[in-house]
Amino acid sequence: MSSKIIKYYKMKKIIIILIAGPVLALAGSYGVYAQSSVPMLKNIRTADTLVGAVSDEPINSRAVRYFNRSFKDIKDAEWSRIKEGGFLCKFMEKGILKRVYFDPTGNWQYTIAGYNEAKLPRDIRALVKGAYYDYAITYIQQINTVKDNKTAYLVQVQDETKLMVLRVVDGETEVIGSYNK
Repeated sequence: MSSKIIKYYKMKKIIIILIAGPVLALAGSYGVYAQSSVPMLKNIRTADTLVGAVSDEPINSRAVRYFNRSFKDIKDAEWSRIKEGGFLCKFMEKGILKRVYFDPTGNWQYTIAGYNEAKLPRDIRALVKGAYYDYAITYIQQINTVKDNKTAYLVQVQDETKLMVLRVVDGETEVIGSYNK
């Protein structure tokens, strides 16, 4: 394999880890729960479970059909295999990075959209800013799952001394990570 290809795959892996790793690792280890204790995101895969985008095996046709029906205007999607089985489709839609995960049989499992404060829904922003008014919202991961049919938001906020990750589900906010700078 040429050194250019190796560098490309190393850079791609680094970018995926930098984008998805920290927040998804928290999501995977803590899970997302509403007040009613409905489990959500227990099995979120983090960036380290990905295999390179090139594979000898084809992507499951059910996953491709679902993707084409759900995201009609997307032309530059990148497909990857997941080590435990299943598929990941990554793409940009209206300036939002989206990752769609499928199980090994091609069934949609969850979608993660990552974006900044400007794209956060107003009601979620008001909820977070109402409780953490001195903090800047730096990054959001919106997670939709097939199992619970709910939307969870992992909101990263920070001030001069602290970084926190908040989980917002069904109008309730919970701190799932707090770190001193």
